[in-house]
Amino acid sequence: DSQGRVYSMMQAISSSIGVKLKPQDIKNNYARWGRDFQRIERDLQFERRRLERARHRSLISKSAYEAEVKNLQQKFEVLGKNIKSRMNP
Repeated sequence: DSQGRVYSMMQAISSSIGVKLKPQDIKNNYARWGRDFQRIERDLQFERRRLERARHRSLISKSAYEAEVKNLQQKFEVLGKNIKSRMNP
């Protein structure tokens, strides 16, 4: 192409009709997904600690605390399912 990249014949043909295909490094994608999942997990853990501090200081009621913890547990479960489905296609 005009930028000096080498294409296979199939990529060149598909590019000429408007379909842009770019090879992706699978390991890079897995690493990016892993970082994303770790960030989400840290955020959920931070939220759990914030709730525990608020409950300890009596800033939220026991029922509100339990409801929020249940919500966080559901989010952790969804995260776990997403990790399994993404990392084990």
